[in-house]
Amino acid sequence: MPRYLHTPQPPLRPFSAFLVTLVLISCSGPPPSRAAILDVVQRTIADGFYDPGFGGIDWNALYERSRMKLIRAEDEEGFFVGLNELLFELGVSHCAVIPASHPEWIGAPSVFSDGGVGITARVLDGAIVVTRIDGGSPAASQGIRPGTTLLRIDGRDLAAFVEKARQPPVPPVDPRMLLNQSVQGALHGPAGTDVALEYGDESTVSQATTLTRSLRPGRTQFMEGLPPMFLELEVRGLERGIGYVRFNSFHQALLERILQALDDFQDAPGLIIDLRGNAGGAFPVRRAIAERLVTEPCVIWRQRGRRGVVEVRLEPPAPTFEAPLVVIVDETSASSSEELAGGLQALGRASVVGVRTPGNVLIAEVVPLPDGSTLVYPVAQTTLADGSVLEGQGVVPDVEVALDAASLREGRDLQLEAAISLVR
Repeated sequence: MPRYLHTPQPPLRPFSAFLVTLVLISCSGPPPSRAAILDVVQRTIADGFYDPGFGGIDWNALYERSRMKLIRAEDEEGFFVGLNELLFELGVSHCAVIPASHPEWIGAPSVFSDGGVGITARVLDGAIVVTRIDGGSPAASQGIRPGTTLLRIDGRDLAAFVEKARQPPVPPVDPRMLLNQSVQGALHGPAGTDVALEYGDESTVSQATTLTRSLRPGRTQFMEGLPPMFLELEVRGLERGIGYVRFNSFHQALLERILQALDDFQDAPGLIIDLRGNAGGAFPVRRAIAERLVTEPCVIWRQRGRRGVVEVRLEPPAPTFEAPLVVIVDETSASSSEELAGGLQALGRASVVGVRTPGNVLIAEVVPLPDGSTLVYPVAQTTLADGSVLEGQGVVPDVEVALDAASLREGRDLQLEAAISLVR
């Protein structure tokens, strides 16, 4: 199944409010045919894909070779799996179809699932390791701590998750992100459902428990055609008054609170923005945040598409935030997270700590299909101020620091510690 889609980026309109291109097709009468769906996909990609050369692929020929096979697919799921296999041949992120019958195919379960047990986990050194526990969550009440190794989730061990992440169609996306999303997908799910865990660490034998997923707060809608999102924002002061801001999506509903937090830390000796696990979001949000963090007018991104190149220029408000700035990223910090971290890094305004990001950095538009499904496709490629392209490359941290189970069990977050050291 398509498992890589993140909160889509906006159209190539950097100085306007978020706008989605709608293809207005009547859905009244009999159900639309597969041919009608394919025709919209073909026409949209042919006319709007950001690279008119399609990376050297003959898109029209590729489509014609696949069309009849897709029309004759055995069932609906096979049709949409095959359609995504076709789109994945283009070899880029932000290009897939989310079926109306499978909204979960968008991926990013830590943002789009309404139920969870309060566990964030990552694959570290060949094991599934708990990296964060939400206070008051089912996992916290069970006494599960960061650094705990999850041996099995609903009977599946790490090898099973690796196999799942390799099941076709495999999107052209960093396998580290796919694997971690597969793990998070098993921990999240419908509120009120159960998840069985087997876990342990160096000091305890394996334990087993069953936790019931609780309803997550922060429900909001991102855009028509996509499932609801569940937003998180954490703002606190660290040692010596250093500011800390963590959020899981560049969503308009969080923007005012994020900007207020940045203003509140105006006199702080430094600021840390934690984008670990943040899968992306809307252009106006990342632009507004970036504008608060630079000290003088500048061009931070250039967006290259069929309509030419658009420069995104920041005009910081007064007074500007001039203290040291550090951004923390990981293998699941995608899309807008990469543009913000990489953009500020390329300007020399921020240092980046963590591990290399997945390189899912294209500007996307969203088109509804005749059956109610959603096509996401890229209309522009982002270039940073230093000329670098993040798509397929990712943001390389200035200070590369990985988490490990032993430090987490000691209550230490090595990436956050490195960020604090840079600020100091």
